[in-house]
Amino acid sequence: DVVACLRDAGLDIAEVVKSKGDLAKVQAQFNAWAEETGLPYTYLSRICALSVGENRSE
Repeated sequence: DVVACLRDAGLDIAEVVKSKGDLAKVQAQFNAWAEETGLPYTYLSRICALSVGENRSE
């Protein structure tokens, strides 16, 4: 889950992202990751979603 990943990364957002402020924080984080890695947003979202929860194997 992307929101769980973002919260795990330290982003101060609600469990359900609805407010403009939270949406802006999410966009800013993805912008930073895209600039840092050079990866497309779809890759970043997929990596984030699969890095936490039941999809992650330890």
